[in-house]
Amino acid sequence: AAHLIDYQSSDPRTAPETPSWGKADEALIKEGEVLFHKTLSCNACHSVETNGAIQAPSDPTQISQVDAGCLSGEPQDGLPDYRFDQNQRDSLVTFLNDKDHSRESEHLVFSGMNCYACHKRDAKGGPTPEAKPFFLGNVSLGDSGKLPPPLTDIGHKLKADWMEEVFKGNPETRVRSYVKTKMPAYHGQASALTDWLQKLDAKPDAPDLVDYTDDFEAGREMLGTSGGANCIMCHDWGEHASLGIPALNIKGLDKRLQSSWFLEYVLDPSTYRPGTLMPPLWPGGNSSWPHQLEGDTLRQISAIWHYSAKGNGVPPGLATVPRGEFELVPEDRPVIQRTFLTGVGSKAVLIGFPAGIHLAVDGTSGEVVKIWSGRFFNAYDTWFTRKAPFGEPEGTVVWEREPATDGMDVTARRFQGYSLTSAGDPVLHYLAEDVAIQETISINENRIIRKLTSTKPLPSSAITQSGWERKGPGSQTEVVLTSPEFTQKEEK
Repeated sequence: AAHLIDYQSSDPRTAPETPSWGKADEALIKEGEVLFHKTLSCNACHSVETNGAIQAPSDPTQISQVDAGCLSGEPQDGLPDYRFDQNQRDSLVTFLNDKDHSRESEHLVFSGMNCYACHKRDAKGGPTPEAKPFFLGNVSLGDSGKLPPPLTDIGHKLKADWMEEVFKGNPETRVRSYVKTKMPAYHGQASALTDWLQKLDAKPDAPDLVDYTDDFEAGREMLGTSGGANCIMCHDWGEHASLGIPALNIKGLDKRLQSSWFLEYVLDPSTYRPGTLMPPLWPGGNSSWPHQLEGDTLRQISAIWHYSAKGNGVPPGLATVPRGEFELVPEDRPVIQRTFLTGVGSKAVLIGFPAGIHLAVDGTSGEVVKIWSGRFFNAYDTWFTRKAPFGEPEGTVVWEREPATDGMDVTARRFQGYSLTSAGDPVLHYLAEDVAIQETISINENRIIRKLTSTKPLPSSAITQSGWERKGPGSQTEVVLTSPEFTQKEEK
């Protein structure tokens, strides 16, 4: 009902309320009965329960005049007007004139179930140019990141039990979380479609992989970044995110894929999906890693497959502990971390204090840009992810530089690095209007103290920031700024 009234939002907090159904009205019920059975003849296609019994609709294949009724080029009184174009009408007439409706026609099934609207199979179907913009996903993967996969040889590709769960809409079979378009569920047809496709696409003579027991460790190395095929640079591995683009998870491939299809695919990925970012790692069937398993292509692919199925560890290059284990916690001394940070840029210098107040400095200008309280920062993505996503503070942001740069001409500033005091407090070194400045940052109760010193008079652009107070008289070459009081928020 919500879909029929054009329910657009996926956020229940902002979605319009769905109007409630009207109360039962005997007069309207009688009027609806006449419309359903006579005026509009809804019962010609739709079943209805009458006195506890289901009245089935008529069989459309028994229509004697295919150029009349619903198929007529002109609307007929009492019948639906589907506004078929001539091509659609001709297709229906051809189908209705075919008396052998029990035959399994591959193209007819994929057309009738509208699989071609989203999928390609043997160069047929796929989204039209007009429909493509409505398919959303991860743009870094190109079409593979937003369009559903091909159905070519799908019965040879997927295992029967996995395929049936896909047709049933089991969320556990959704391996491409980055593709936003979701496939409909076909509960009633799941078993029949699976059996049909498994027979239709069967390749009993396709070469398969051999389980080389002694190659198990080599499979782990081949998946990783230390002398292997670097699979984890793109593909997730179990609970571990990939080091680069977010391609589908390759832990436990044997649960969904047939090994003979996997062998065909990795030898020439673009044959299955033109334009894929998956490279031909064994070009012409030749291995690029002669040091692994004597350069034997089949043994290397088999080792990858079987480690994916049975391996409990992680390939080289991935962290061996969960992501949460890389949260930086300042305890006795401040912690400094260079990273990419949202709102600061790709040259952010993060400074975490044991007091639970932390700040980010722009590594271009040396200017304090963001302050937060509570937890500091999780360094997993910085240390282990090649794509280097922009991170976020773990705590609660309590102060940010205003977009207008708070009256400071950042183009006139240049960061020159930092040093540490004996207590571990950072000392920022930068030029402001060609004056060399050293700025020591420390914490006093719930305030940040910034002491600016120089051998020349300090320019006003270096000490003017809204929200910060000048503490004490100071001198032309020494100024102390204190921040507003920040309430420390304990977060678990």
